[in-house]
Amino acid sequence: MRLQFQNRCFNEMGRTASHLYIRPHPLLQPYVAHYTITMAGGEARTDTLALVPDASGCLIFGPTSNGLQGTVYGATTRTVVVNNDLDVNPLRLFVEFLPGGLGRFLCAGPAELTDLRPALSDVDRGLERAVAEAYERAEDLDAWVCLVEQLLLRRLPPDGLPAPLCAAMAHGRGAGGQLTVAHLAALAGYSERQVNRMFRDHVGVSAKTFLRLVRINGAIQRMQRREVALTTLAQESGFYDQSHFIREFKAVCGVTPRQYLEGMSGFYNEALKF
Repeated sequence: MRLQFQNRCFNEMGRTASHLYIRPHPLLQPYVAHYTITMAGGEARTDTLALVPDASGCLIFGPTSNGLQGTVYGATTRTVVVNNDLDVNPLRLFVEFLPGGLGRFLCAGPAELTDLRPALSDVDRGLERAVAEAYERAEDLDAWVCLVEQLLLRRLPPDGLPAPLCAAMAHGRGAGGQLTVAHLAALAGYSERQVNRMFRDHVGVSAKTFLRLVRINGAIQRMQRREVALTTLAQESGFYDQSHFIREFKAVCGVTPRQYLEGMSGFYNEALKF
């Protein structure tokens, strides 16, 4: 396969020296945020990357000495540290799901995969085999992405995510996570227990955890856009005070906000999911 992407389907969203971002088919957009292809190029600024949790999931495919292999990243609730090994393993395809999307296409339920990173062959051997066959058949990266997308479209379930869950997630994101579970339940016309069950069954995390991750990711995006005092950032992000913000931030990211700012290049967060 030629390691070229020519944007034949006009679905490129953007690129850097080492990353290519591709828009999914319209029918997949309620579930898939984007595809990412990593290639050799650019310069790794750190040996490791800390992935900021986003209540989503991901499929990663890359060639190995034993053929193409896949890994499943379940919905994450805490920071995951991975090797920044673009120089060693430059080619990978990421299918980046939105919250609630991963479980629509796999044999395993989202709650079974939360904070886990199993081999795809242990979860859905048929999908891994099909993506590997697509890799062998594809003439270039455009064709590979197209074939993978066809596989996902064939697995697209006839029924979407529950409408109350979609509404609750939209309200939560729209408010920057600055809502309570009771508020979400009232908006959905369900009890808090029912709302939490919907989130756990379809997203893999509780409603409270989802809102917390939306708030933390929102705070990180503010920190990336401009310099801001922690007291102001805490207030803008909906925390009671600075100490509450620091405590919640460290629980999710493993470091304080100030430590994050000092080592920002060693973190990666998905701005396209929030």
